Amino acid sequence: MPLGVWTVFQGYLPPARWPSINHITRVGAWGGVVVVGGLYMVQPWDWLQVQVGLKKEEEK
Repeated sequence: MPLGVWTVFQGYLPPARWPSINHITRVGAWGGVVVVGGLYMVQPWDWLQVQVGLKKEEEK
């Protein structure tokens, strides 16, 4: 982090209000759950089956 950004960060947010490592880890984990859930909702199922080898690609 550049020094200028760090001094601004320290000036606006007192150290007592800084997020803890546990909080950052939990937010990151839930972010991962959201990303995986979003990919699950929009993934092309047929393409994935072809890539894994469960379905043979149709020849035209």
